[in-house]
Amino acid sequence: MAKVNGKRGRPAMHSSSSPELERLGERLKAVRESEGLGQADFAARFGLRRELYGFFERGVSEPGAELLMKISAECGVSGDFLLSGREPMRQAQKGALPFDQAVMQKCSVLARHVAAGQNPPLAPQAEAQLASELYEFFMGKRQ
Repeated sequence: MAKVNGKRGRPAMHSSSSPELERLGERLKAVRESEGLGQADFAARFGLRRELYGFFERGVSEPGAELLMKISAECGVSGDFLLSGREPMRQAQKGALPFDQAVMQKCSVLARHVAAGQNPPLAPQAEAQLASELYEFFMGKRQ
């Protein structure tokens, strides 16, 4: 191990504590809790050690822009919320669009058949179409 300040241990991370970083940490904690995850599980989801993620939540260290964008995208939260706290964490969803309802109906039928141990009721072409619709939906290409 490297010597740090005359002691054996890990090299010190660049960190600073400020009210702004502390507020960012509070928003990160709110996102994590809204996902129903503890620090260890949330950190693992993004390829981080729990200790490092804990530094972010406590406002001891600043997460990079790439991580914030990833959290925003994967958790469905506003990037502006993470950065400034000015926007709501998640935009209120209006009613489901017809596309959403159709996809959800297909998924419901498919899930019931799979849960009952039955072969899915979809022909290979219909299965491929559903997979494509789900991909487009979750990637935000359809609204």
